[in-house]
Amino acid sequence: MYRYMDMADRGAGDGTPGEQPPQPTGPPPMGGDAPPPPPPMPSGPGWSTPPEQWPQPGQGWQPPPPPPGQAPGWYAGPPGIPPPPPGYAWGPPGVPPGRSAATGLRPRSVGELLDAAFTLYRRNFLLLVAIAAVVQVPFAVLQLAVYRLADIGARLNTVQSVTNSIGNQGGQITQSQSQQLSGDVGAFALYFGVVILVQYLIVYPLSLAATTHAVSNRYLDRTATVGDSYRSAFTMWRSLIVMVLLLALLIGGSFAVAALVGALSGSPAVLVLLLVCVFVFAFVVLLRTTVAAQSIVIERVGGRAGLRRSMRLTRGYFWRIVGILFLLGLLQSIVGAVFALPIVALASGASTDTQQLVSQAASAVSAIFVAPVSLVTLTLLYYDLRIRREGFDIEMLTAAL
Repeated sequence: MYRYMDMADRGAGDGTPGEQPPQPTGPPPMGGDAPPPPPPMPSGPGWSTPPEQWPQPGQGWQPPPPPPGQAPGWYAGPPGIPPPPPGYAWGPPGVPPGRSAATGLRPRSVGELLDAAFTLYRRNFLLLVAIAAVVQVPFAVLQLAVYRLADIGARLNTVQSVTNSIGNQGGQITQSQSQQLSGDVGAFALYFGVVILVQYLIVYPLSLAATTHAVSNRYLDRTATVGDSYRSAFTMWRSLIVMVLLLALLIGGSFAVAALVGALSGSPAVLVLLLVCVFVFAFVVLLRTTVAAQSIVIERVGGRAGLRRSMRLTRGYFWRIVGILFLLGLLQSIVGAVFALPIVALASGASTDTQQLVSQAASAVSAIFVAPVSLVTLTLLYYDLRIRREGFDIEMLTAAL
């Protein structure tokens, strides 16, 4: 059975040549050197030898010209079969199905990686948006419900008026104002506590796992559905929560220790220096664990194993990852602003409560339509690192033959 092959990947090899004809044996004839052996002649309809294997001029053999409209070294296709679409050529039996330029398994530059991520996102737009909406829409409804129950909008107005009153009183605060502020701070803590816990223990892990599973399948030319992606996400949910908690404990604990030591030293300069050092440490840790979630979901390992795996994959590629994440963050910020600014501008003259609700709606829209781009890029980065460090593309080609 013949399959389409991506013309962008034709330099990687696309089949196994047939058996070569027997070579002449015995001593060379008297009076001169032995003639050069005949070139390898792979078998199969429409096959011609790849250009890099062609003999040089003067060796007694030249390759036949390729068929019209076909690249040298590629199948022209079985007779009676329509030609492949633009950008593809016929490949021999046994090779992986045809892949687009966005999903070819090969090392990519930073620009190519981002371009492939946006291409894959565009081609699987409905699937990725649906996966994000499954958790983001209920999360937005929950945020709205907690916001209303805690009466956050009215409390924001109250805090603003109490703060103005304290300023007019010369900084003096009354007992009733203190009680009012305490109740408002408690409501804010409850609201943000619920939102953060749900976001980082439920929404973020499930959305990340489901999107990574879908992107990985589409990258490797497998089928992907919303239901299958979330079934896989639920199986790796606990491992992702362990990963999040370990990172939070490591980074949060480092900041707490630095603040405690700086406070005990009694020197503001020491405190600032320690906090700067911990900030750099946290930055390096987050960069080195960039593909930890992808390792957990795709390789189906635990939280600690995923962190260690990411450390191994990213070794030696620190600045490359910095550049990719910087460009990705810049592009995502620009696209997110294009989505959010018109929505927020419409509510600029409304009350504080309305502005907060509109801001939440804009965040939900951005999470559904923009955030998947980041997860697509990180998944492709994971495969790019595996290709560079472990020859994953060769492994996949070998498994397919």
